[in-house]
Amino acid sequence: MTIAHVASTGILTAVTDATPYDVTWTGVGPGRLAVMFVVSRLVVAVNTVNLASMPDPWTSIGTAFNASGEDDTGTTNDAGLTRVTALYRRLSGAESGFFTFTLNGGGAAAQETAMAGMQVYSTTLGGWAVPIAVTGVDNAHAANRSSVCGAWGSALAANDWVAWGFSSDTDTALTITAPTITQTSATFGTVTQRNRVPNGQGADAAVYGFDAPVTAGNANAPTLAFTSATAQCGAAIAVRIREQLPASRTDRRRASRQPPARGGARASYV
Repeated sequence: MTIAHVASTGILTAVTDATPYDVTWTGVGPGRLAVMFVVSRLVVAVNTVNLASMPDPWTSIGTAFNASGEDDTGTTNDAGLTRVTALYRRLSGAESGFFTFTLNGGGAAAQETAMAGMQVYSTTLGGWAVPIAVTGVDNAHAANRSSVCGAWGSALAANDWVAWGFSSDTDTALTITAPTITQTSATFGTVTQRNRVPNGQGADAAVYGFDAPVTAGNANAPTLAFTSATAQCGAAIAVRIREQLPASRTDRRRASRQPPARGGARASYV
C-alpha cells in the first residue's frame, strides 16, 4: 500500500490578475485523488465569501479564515482578511483542459480575489477514505508563519499523507524555506512545497500548498510552519489523505473468508 504525489499546479512566480478564476487540470488519471486549496480575499466580511460556482463533484472538506488583515500597499482595495478552503475529488481520468470558479462575496471586482492550487495523488490499493481536515491561523503580519491547528477527529496512521494549504494576504511570491509539520508523538517524512499561486486582481493574496507522508501517527493537534523573510499572515488547513481498498474489492475479500455453504460449496461474491 503506497500513496504517491503525482503532480501539482506548481511554484508560480508571476502574479496573475485572473477573474473569473481558472484552474488547469494536472496529473489526471483514473482513481487518483485531487486535493485543491482555494484562497479568497474580500475587503468586506471575508466570512461571507462562498464558492458560488464550483463544478461537481468537488467536495468541500473545510474552511479557515484569519482574524486580522493587513493593508499591504496602503490602498483600500488591498485590505481585508483571507480564507482558505480545501476540496477533494476522485478523478475519473476524463478531466482535461481547465475549469472555472467564481466568488459570491458581494464585493466590487477591485475588492476581491481568489486563486487555487491542486495537488494530485495515486494509490496502489485503488480507493480512498473520505479526507478529514483540521484548521489553524496565524494573525501576526510578520516574517515566518506558525499555525496551531485543532486535534484530528480520527488518528493519523503510518502510510497516510497530510496535505496542507496556507492563505497569504500579499501577492508577493514568498520564498519559503524549512516548511514543517510537527505533532506530538507523531513523525513525518520529507515536507515538500507543491504550490505557490499569487493573484493581484483585486485584494492581493496567494495560496501555498505542501505535503508529507506520515510515518507514525495519532490524533494530536499539528502545527504547520515555514520560514520566510516577507511579512504576511493568514489561515491554514491540513487534510489527511488515506488509501483503502475500493468497496467492491473489500466485499470480495470478506466473502472469500465466509465459511463453506451447505453441500460443501464455498460462498462467493457476485
